Amino acid sequence: MPDEIRIPINAKIPKSLHDSILAAVEAEQYKDKTACITEALEKLLNNTQEETQGNKEVLQEMENEIQNLQRVIQAKYTELQDYRNVLQNKESEIHRLQSVIQEAPDPLELAEMKGSYTVMQKLIEEKDKRIEDLTREVSRLDMFAHYFKNVEVKQIEAPGEKKKPFWKFW
Repeated sequence: MPDEIRIPINAKIPKSLHDSILAAVEAEQYKDKTACITEALEKLLNNTQEETQGNKEVLQEMENEIQNLQRVIQAKYTELQDYRNVLQNKESEIHRLQSVIQEAPDPLELAEMKGSYTVMQKLIEEKDKRIEDLTREVSRLDMFAHYFKNVEVKQIEAPGEKKKPFWKFW
């Protein structure tokens, strides 16, 4: 590379890095500071280009993985929407059942009403039997009354002489 044109650059680097470059030159690892910096920049740029080439494959794999994850996320989102719809349906069913429960009679009151209903049924049966008995009795009495209306009543006179009333003397 000696025949290449060289361009000077100015850069500010940390003192510790500058001390490391000077130590490498003194140890004769590099001819001078320029050679050290040039070689470091070449390695960095070559590695970066190689990494970029390798990174393209990695990027493609990552893009594929991202797409797969997006599909999974979309499927999970759809599943969550379905689950949300199911929950809303369940919640509406709960509200409906709560309103049915609130409208339903109290079980204790219902039991008391059933008990009083059976007692009332028995009383009604007894009343109906009594009415039937009284109706039969009335029809029998009507028959007797009809008989006695049609019969002429005759008074029975005492045998013997007829007495005059005490105020009639003759």
